[in-house]
Amino acid sequence: LLGGWEGRDVGTSNSIEESSSSVLAAADEDGFLRFGRLPRPPTRPLPPLPRPLPLPGMLEEGGKGMAQMVATNDSRGAASTSRRRLFVAIVAIPTALAFVTECTSTNNNIELRATSRHDRWAQEPFDFSARAGWDDFYRKGKADSVDSLEFEWHGHISNEVLATVIKPSIAQAASNRRNSTDLPSILLVGCGNSALPRVLHGAFGAPVEITCLDYSKICIDMVRSMYGTYPNMNFVVGCATKLRKTIDQNFDEARRFDVIIDKGLLDALLCNEGFEVDSLMNGVDEVLTTSNWGVHVLVSFPLTTFQQSSLEDMQDLKWQFDVAVEGGENGRGCLNVARRLSCEETVAKRLQA
Repeated sequence: LLGGWEGRDVGTSNSIEESSSSVLAAADEDGFLRFGRLPRPPTRPLPPLPRPLPLPGMLEEGGKGMAQMVATNDSRGAASTSRRRLFVAIVAIPTALAFVTECTSTNNNIELRATSRHDRWAQEPFDFSARAGWDDFYRKGKADSVDSLEFEWHGHISNEVLATVIKPSIAQAASNRRNSTDLPSILLVGCGNSALPRVLHGAFGAPVEITCLDYSKICIDMVRSMYGTYPNMNFVVGCATKLRKTIDQNFDEARRFDVIIDKGLLDALLCNEGFEVDSLMNGVDEVLTTSNWGVHVLVSFPLTTFQQSSLEDMQDLKWQFDVAVEGGENGRGCLNVARRLSCEETVAKRLQA
């Protein structure tokens, strides 16, 4: 998550030569960055970083992490004192998604094969941030039955668990629309060929409207062939990083959804530089209902503390990270849930900021 990172003061001095320490970042065995300090000679200047650079060794032995560090000077007033601020932007990607070496590609392929029930999905790894890679992935899906077309990312957190998590929001939305023909609505961003639409369709004992969105037309054509006969099911080809525009182009009126579910899309964006994460999350904010039952469910690899803080600052949502659910201990993915703040909570948050 690159937008919204907070700067961290690392010293105030009359000249950069007086700074006596430097920040050291290194990757641990899980692929995340840990920070510490090392002594630095007082006369050694801090070298400029004209563009983001990978830290030494970060792309070795399986690509255990990725980082971008950008240092900037911030001078204020006519005084000679300058405040040195170091802005650290981190994209920490677990090994299974960091396709930077043959080792990580092999590991990911092993995991892909292990989690798939069908040999057709056990293919060579690809760039998760590229549409061409996804199109090729979905093109493999030529089968006789719906069951053999379905494939789950982060399958250890079951779709039934996700249905249970959002059930209170669906019930509250239905209760507030007793005199309306509008159904409780669910948007699946980056829906893929998951069984989630099928599970959610029959999970609540009452009708719900489900919109499946993916930027791969091949994927949406496949999902339509799987669930096209289900009532109140929509299929949209569009980009989740331009969510408001995509929704407006596919519905007659401005739409907001009671529930938005992201199951693996954020992970895919972080396989690139991660610059599109802000656009995704801002779009979620724009199309999620403003009512306080609105819920955004994010199933992803573990988020760093910095990424969690960025999400909390970005929207009028209250986040719960690493929510303990059945099956969550059996895989590397985690469940994160955000609910829409009430008007009073929104005002309090903005005043506090």
